[in-house]
Amino acid sequence: MKLADAKTLAEAGMLAAAELLRNPSDHTQWFIMIIEKSGKSFIIADDDDQPIVTDELEALFSLLKELGFRKAQIAF
Repeated sequence: MKLADAKTLAEAGMLAAAELLRNPSDHTQWFIMIIEKSGKSFIIADDDDQPIVTDELEALFSLLKELGFRKAQIAF
């Protein structure tokens, strides 16, 4: 799901949770998965629909704050 779409859902109160997960193909990188209240889960992507993946957790924390999350589950 594109970040802009996720922001729209967050503003509408449609997001239930967020998880920070390791990239299965590169364990030094992380990505955000959000879960809608309906139970559907999505990986956050950029405007080109490419998953946002980084080794800098602080950058992902900032994205979570932009989406209105105050907490998230981290899976090692």
